[in-house]
Amino acid sequence: MSARLAKILIAYHQLWLLLALLLGIVSLPLASRLKLDWRVEQMFPAGDPLVASYARLQERFGGNQIVLAVYRDPQLWDATGAGLTRLEEISGKLAAVDGVNSVLSLAELHAILEKLRGPIQLLGFGGQRKPPLLDEDDELAQAMLHVFEGYTHRPDSQYTSIACMLAADPARQAPAGTAMSGVDAQAGSPNLETTLAALHSVMNELPRPASDGFITGEPVLVSEGFRMVNRDGWRLGVVSSILVSLVLLVCFRSLRWTLIPLVIVHWSLIATRAVLVLLGLDLTMISSTLTAIVTVIGVATSIHLLLKFQQGRRRGSTRAEALEDSFSQLIAPITWACITDAVGFLSLTSAAVGPIRDFGLMMAVGSMMVLVAIVLLVPGLALLGRWDTDPHTPQLDLLVRLWLRRLLEFCLARRRLGLFLLFGLTLFGGVGSLLMHVETDYTKNFSSNSPLVLGYEVIERELGGGGVWDIMLPVPETLGDEYFAQVVELERLLRDLQVADGRRTLSLSKVLSFADAELASRQGPFLAAIPFSARLQGMRAAMPDFSRILLTETPDSHGKQWLRIMLRSHERVGAQAKSDLVEAVQTSVSEFTSRPAWRALFASTPPLAEVAGYHVMLGKLVASILSDQWKCFLLATLGILIVMTLATRSLKLALIAIVPNALPVLLVLGTMGWLGLPINMGAAMIAAVSLGLSVDSSIHYLLHYRRALVGQPRPLKALVSAQENVGLAVLLSTAALVAGFISLATSEFIPTVVFGTLASLTMLGGLLGNLVVLPLLIAPNVARRSASD
Repeated sequence: MSARLAKILIAYHQLWLLLALLLGIVSLPLASRLKLDWRVEQMFPAGDPLVASYARLQERFGGNQIVLAVYRDPQLWDATGAGLTRLEEISGKLAAVDGVNSVLSLAELHAILEKLRGPIQLLGFGGQRKPPLLDEDDELAQAMLHVFEGYTHRPDSQYTSIACMLAADPARQAPAGTAMSGVDAQAGSPNLETTLAALHSVMNELPRPASDGFITGEPVLVSEGFRMVNRDGWRLGVVSSILVSLVLLVCFRSLRWTLIPLVIVHWSLIATRAVLVLLGLDLTMISSTLTAIVTVIGVATSIHLLLKFQQGRRRGSTRAEALEDSFSQLIAPITWACITDAVGFLSLTSAAVGPIRDFGLMMAVGSMMVLVAIVLLVPGLALLGRWDTDPHTPQLDLLVRLWLRRLLEFCLARRRLGLFLLFGLTLFGGVGSLLMHVETDYTKNFSSNSPLVLGYEVIERELGGGGVWDIMLPVPETLGDEYFAQVVELERLLRDLQVADGRRTLSLSKVLSFADAELASRQGPFLAAIPFSARLQGMRAAMPDFSRILLTETPDSHGKQWLRIMLRSHERVGAQAKSDLVEAVQTSVSEFTSRPAWRALFASTPPLAEVAGYHVMLGKLVASILSDQWKCFLLATLGILIVMTLATRSLKLALIAIVPNALPVLLVLGTMGWLGLPINMGAAMIAAVSLGLSVDSSIHYLLHYRRALVGQPRPLKALVSAQENVGLAVLLSTAALVAGFISLATSEFIPTVVFGTLASLTMLGGLLGNLVVLPLLIAPNVARRSASD
């Protein structure tokens, strides 16, 4: 069947080339419509409870994204009030940015206290006094200052923070590989990226002597990650294409056979993007590797055809004859190789992390598009005109074949030692992989000297940490002192929570709600004397933005009102400590709201309280990575084993093929475990992806070995033939793979760098596995056949 298919491909090569051209023209406009999905909630499975809580937080409080604008002012606490006046100016500029619902800072608090002091001074009380926040004798001001301490300021610090509450941004999508437009087409308002750019602009143009301005927070981190992905997509594609082209040009000295793989790659990319659009999929945070990986798959597959074509030409065959013979012998291995690639990638669709699932499906489509491209394009392009010389590597071919034969002889002569080392390496990798842990610090996805990370260090050091999250509590039909007293009691319990983080303890650095402000307002003699309902209405009128983001004024879609407790915690802490703190808060809230005293405030059974926010979502996102790693790896192993069994028609050979390709993955991950290196999103994909890619070489090796066994009285000769003939293609295709993956190391997004680096290491390990371990494992079968002969 392979021979018949090869004849058809060569006989009608012009027709297939024309068909490929037409498909490319049709796919191009579709491919341009592929979008990059910027929504963090899309990283989770549909129906995930955290996503549902996130949506409810947004619905109830008008957008739940908080950006912290931070700067340093040496005159912040100056007795003249110059620092507070400057803060008021900066806060006003931030509030005026389109896309910002409201801001919360000392400036707003200062303005409110000035208003409250006005009537008192008008009546002749108090005389000339310092600004309220700077007046140590103003009990109300000092009480309010204490409420916001750790959120907007610290008494011993020149840094101050302005919390910017962003408007809801329901559809953050942009064409992949292009900059975001200024206005959200669906919402009719500025999108998140435009709003963040405007906030950046304000903080970069601070009035003197204010300085060191920056913005930070989970929305900034996520947006920066997507921005890097968007920029990396095109750049990494160019870098990987250049590196792979150099490898081909240096090795084969043929312009035609340097261009053919690149045409295959870019046709496959256009077709893949078009299929993704038809499937309704979008690019995600880790999709910048799409171009680079399709490049290495396309080029590595083309190299096997190229070398076989070169051998045919050296034997004196015409170009058409050599190409027909190449397809006849390699169409089956190439097909099975692309299928194993797709199976390895499809295993990622079992992951809980959305970007990893989407990446797996995208790359599976890309792998199969490479197969279609090779079938349609290679015959026509290889036989198109006579404008270039044939590929030739006579000296390289001879030297490599000699080296590969000597390597095989060396390994077979020391087979027992090799198997002992194989067992030791497996044990080393297996034990080390049990020591792996997850990186939950999202800032570690960026370079340590990037402005974003440096800003986070200031937040962690000066303002209580960059983790911002929330608790939503139901409000009873009648709001009174009893309810606020219960909220204050819950806050006290939350402030006392502590979890272990190595040799230190981790706790919430700030707990803030409307109840705290209401309690502090009683320090003012006039406010303390008025009834609760009047004081509540007065606070809502004096602090409308603050009240709106912490206490809903109107019922939600279920007729309930809600109170929000804003939490602050350190972001750059251990993974287990961060998870333990979130769990401790959830447990405390659940137990407290189950108490009879709490339930007695409500006429009927109250809705459940909820813990929500970016901090909680991102913590769960990275925490699921480790379990995803092994689940995807096991599924990939099982799927590839089935495909290999079908390809080789031998379960034994399929099992043998898994070992040399799984071992490098186990060694890389095990080494990371022994060295204490954490697993991030990039490392989470490496096991399944590397197994799928490196096993391609095993398919070519084993199928050549089985072919050589036909009518072969000496099986050892078949093994030597496989080692010599497939070995060169394996070496060169691995060089192309490594060159493509190394290009990912130029990314600014650390998970992409980690993925590229680890993939390169596992590919090199797979090379040794296929040229050393695979022959060692086949050798007993060879020995038995030889003995029987």
